[in-house]
Amino acid sequence: MQVAEITWTAEHNSRVGFWSLKSNGWVRWYCAVVFLDDGTIKCGGQVLQSYEAGVWYKVKQVYDREANVLSVWIDDVLLGADIPGPTEYSGYGIQGFALSGRYSGVTTYYDDVKITSKP
Repeated sequence: MQVAEITWTAEHNSRVGFWSLKSNGWVRWYCAVVFLDDGTIKCGGQVLQSYEAGVWYKVKQVYDREANVLSVWIDDVLLGADIPGPTEYSGYGIQGFALSGRYSGVTTYYDDVKITSKP
């Protein structure tokens, strides 16, 4: 994942994570790794590290549904372990995984996206 610039204007420039459709196109994000517009990467309110515009970052997320915790690796380094998962599902549950540039106007590049699950 690469964010082309840091804007300081849109709250966050890009995010990757789990979500569920609420209604009429509105979604609820769960356990998202967020590249903020201040140059930091956060997940679950926890700062994982800073980032630089134009640099590729390998983001890996593992969500343990039974324990309801998420682990996050950036460039193969575990930076977030046992981050609490969602406290409510509003009857929808996690329905998918998404990549988002929000509405920041900042170009974000994604490459080699792989999604797997265990039975």
